[in-house]
Amino acid sequence: MLAASVLALAALGACSAKTLDPADGSGAGSSPGIGGSIHLPPLPASCEDKSSLRCKKVDCPADSVPSTTSVSGRVYDPAGKVPLYNAVVYVAEPGSLVDLKDRAQCEDCGAHFPDTATAVALTKPDGSFKLTDVPVGDAIPLTVQLGKWRRTVEIKVEPCTDTKLPPDITRLPRNSAEGHIPKIAVTTGGSDALECLLHRIGVDADEFTPESGGGRVNLWAGYKAAPSMLSNGQSVALPSARELWADSNRMLGYDMILMSCEGSDNLWNQPPDKLPDDVTERRPLEMHLEVRKYADLGGRIFGSHWHHRWINSGDTTPNDEYPKVASFSKGAADIGSVTVQVDDTFPKGIAFRDWLMQVGASTTAGKLSLVKAEHSVDIVDDNLAQRWIYGTDEGADGDERAADMVQYFSFTTPVGQKECGRMVFSDVHVTFGGDKLAAEPFPTRCNMSSSAELSPQEKALEFMIFDLSSCIQKEDDEISIPIPPVK
Repeated sequence: MLAASVLALAALGACSAKTLDPADGSGAGSSPGIGGSIHLPPLPASCEDKSSLRCKKVDCPADSVPSTTSVSGRVYDPAGKVPLYNAVVYVAEPGSLVDLKDRAQCEDCGAHFPDTATAVALTKPDGSFKLTDVPVGDAIPLTVQLGKWRRTVEIKVEPCTDTKLPPDITRLPRNSAEGHIPKIAVTTGGSDALECLLHRIGVDADEFTPESGGGRVNLWAGYKAAPSMLSNGQSVALPSARELWADSNRMLGYDMILMSCEGSDNLWNQPPDKLPDDVTERRPLEMHLEVRKYADLGGRIFGSHWHHRWINSGDTTPNDEYPKVASFSKGAADIGSVTVQVDDTFPKGIAFRDWLMQVGASTTAGKLSLVKAEHSVDIVDDNLAQRWIYGTDEGADGDERAADMVQYFSFTTPVGQKECGRMVFSDVHVTFGGDKLAAEPFPTRCNMSSSAELSPQEKALEFMIFDLSSCIQKEDDEISIPIPPVK
C-alpha cells in the first residue's frame, strides 16, 4: 500500500515526493507543495490499480486557495451559444459509461449514468457548474450529459486549482462523432419548422435524414410541408408522418417526437366533418390511440399548436376520451404580439424564469414577449398538468375563447399514474420557416446565416426541448443530481 501511495503521489507531477509515514496503516501521507502540504486521502483497497480515478485525488493544504481541486465552466447547446440548465457534469472511470439505447421506455433518473462517477455537478439556470474534489492528471475524462445528449472530452487537471473550461469543451455534441445524440423524429408542418430550430441550436445538417438514413434526427413529411429534403445537394423523399403516427412500436424507436404545427385543426376531423380540399385521408381513431400509447410507454412528445388534437379529441375518440388535462378554446385565433407570464410557482418554473433572463430572452423577470401568438388552451387541470407560460387574451369574447390562456403546459404519462413518458404542448411557434418558406425542403427552409440569432420565443422553445430530453419526474419536484459520487 505504501508503494501504491508513492506512485500515486509522484503521478501528480505538481509536488515532490516525501517520505510517507502511514502510522495508522491507511497509506495517507504528505508532500510539500505551494502553500503547504498536499495530502493523499486514505486509499481504497482498489488503489493497487493506480489508474483508477479515485486514486488520483488529493487533499489540498488547509491554507491553499482554492482549498480543493475543482473544474468549472458552463454547459452550452451544440452550437456553443446558449447555456443549458439541468445538465449533469461528471468524471467517471473510462469504459464505464452506460450504453444508451435507441428506444423509449420507462426509466428512473439514474438509468443513463454510470455508478463510477468520482465527481458530479448539476448546472444552474445560467448553465454554470463547479466540480469539486476532482482527480488530477493530464487526461481526465469529463462528461457533459443531458438526458441522452452526451459528450466526453479529456482535460488536464492541476492539483489544488480551479480549472476553468471554455464553451467548446463543455457544449453538447453536434454530431455522432462527438458524442451521443438522442434518436429524434421530427414531423414537419406548414406553419412551424422545429427541424430548423434543432439545426440552428447546433445539430449538424448531416444528422438530419429520412428514417432509412443513418442520422440521429429523422424527418417525416407533414401537411403543407415539403415532401423531400436535401442531402449532399440531392433531393431525398421523406416518408409521410402518417406512417409514423399509425404505429406505436415504430414511434418507440425514437427517444422523442417533435411535431411541427401544420396550420389546420381539420386534419383530425371525423365524418361527417369536412376536410381541407387538399386532404384526402383523415387521421383515424386508431392513430390517436397509437400516439397516446407511445407516450404511455415512455415516449416524449412535443406538440406545436394544433397537435393538441391528439388529446383534445372528444369529438374524434368519444369512446376513448383522453383524461381532461386542459380545457381548450372552441375557436383558436392568431392574437398577434403579446407579453405573457412565466409560471414560477414550481422549481423548474423558477429556473425557466431565471434562465430566460440569463440568455436575454426576457428583459423583465417572469415576462416573455411573443409574436404571432395563438390561443388554443384556456386552462390546465393543476392536478394533472403543469402550466409553464400563461397570459391574457385581450380579444377574447368569452364564448369562443376565454380571457385566460395557457401558452405552454406539460404532463407525465400515463396521466395520473406512475411517471413513464411525457407530453408537452405549446402555442409558441418558431418564428422562421413558415409561410412562403413552408414548401422549401430542409435545410433551405432554415435561416442559417451566421448573423441569425434566436428570437426570445425560439430560446424559450430551446429550453423546452432540452427539458423534454431530461429525466422524467413529477412536474413540480425539485431537481437533484441523479447519481451520487463515489468517494
